[in-house]
Amino acid sequence: MADVGKKVLASGGVKVGQAVLGIVTTLLLARWLGAQDFGRCAFALTIGTLLSVMAQLGWPTLLTREIARSRIAGSWSRVRGVIRYSNWMVLGIGGVLACLPVLVGISMLSGPDARGGAALIACGFFVPAAAFAGLRSASLRGLERVLSGQLLDAVVRPVVFLATVLAMYAGLPLSPANVMVAQAFATVAALLVGVWILARALPADFRVTTPEYESRAWLASLGPLAFVSGAQIFSAQIDVVILGLMVDPASVGSYKIAVTIASQVAFSTWLVNAVFAPHIVKLHVDGDDEGLRRLIRKGGLYSLVVAVPGLIVIFSLGGSGIAYLLGAGYRSAYVPMLILAVGQLLAVSAGPVGLLLGMTGNEKYVARAVGASVVASAGLNVVLIHFYGVVGAAIATAAALVMMRFLLFRYARRHVRAYGGSPDAT
Repeated sequence: MADVGKKVLASGGVKVGQAVLGIVTTLLLARWLGAQDFGRCAFALTIGTLLSVMAQLGWPTLLTREIARSRIAGSWSRVRGVIRYSNWMVLGIGGVLACLPVLVGISMLSGPDARGGAALIACGFFVPAAAFAGLRSASLRGLERVLSGQLLDAVVRPVVFLATVLAMYAGLPLSPANVMVAQAFATVAALLVGVWILARALPADFRVTTPEYESRAWLASLGPLAFVSGAQIFSAQIDVVILGLMVDPASVGSYKIAVTIASQVAFSTWLVNAVFAPHIVKLHVDGDDEGLRRLIRKGGLYSLVVAVPGLIVIFSLGGSGIAYLLGAGYRSAYVPMLILAVGQLLAVSAGPVGLLLGMTGNEKYVARAVGASVVASAGLNVVLIHFYGVVGAAIATAAALVMMRFLLFRYARRHVRAYGGSPDAT
């Protein structure tokens, strides 16, 4: 267990670097683009992120789980089979989904929001690259190369993106479309690095073994996993999507600043999940319920230790701090930022219960919780945005997030043996 703590600290260091890069890049873009164009860029990136997750069909979670299990069993033929099978499925779905923003963007070029349309066209190149980069990260996590997997999203992609944006700013007028092109370029760079790292991480047996496919079992698991992954990202992004459809781009830009900063409170959840996933699988396979209980308790503690200082920093920032950093036009981001940060803190206090359910074969209960959260988030956002704008979006999103984590914790208590629950309970 001592190794787990060390890995969490190492992953935390990488994640802190990613958070710093992300915040710096966001602040620079917000200043350079202005609220209107920053809002257009945020909307296009949100659509691209949603489509890339849909293209993945839940494969990242399944890849991590299946590769970890097959590696423990020494079955490299199954590892090769699941990697190849996932690649072909994502290639087909991703290619189709990438066409959607391109077609919508083309239809907008002759309208009043041509700049937003150009950003959506560029978004089409981002979708397949992001989908495949996610598969490479998941494969590395299954091989217990957690830090290597993190490097793709936490270092390579943001560094290349920031460098590209800086180069554009020096020689080209920045626009939402140019920023999306930079996102696509950085994602392709991360994908190529991920392919190289994965090739070096796999043993020689992997290259000579015949792929073994368990298509029926994988497809059976993909249904709920695809729903969960899609619903989770939809729940996380639906506020920006609805805002983009109901309010002006400047309000979307202001809200995106709130989301970007507030989400740093919960970055500990990501790093705990990344490190704990293969350990949960191993302890579950070994039937070590006591070890699994200790692991989950540590996960909740690590998450809170990191989340509380983040909330304190956001509370201290204030509206004047935001106005100083970004301009008076972004002062309205403070209240929704604080609401979202409090919601994130309440959510992480439950520990990695969603990961626990998913890694122990109880993904259908994660699907139930996430599905309920998506419905609640969509309904609350439509109503509260209509009356309260960006503040309403923050209230709706925070409430739906807390509700989802409460349901996940409740399901884990009832259905995971390590928590004292019964796997056969309904």
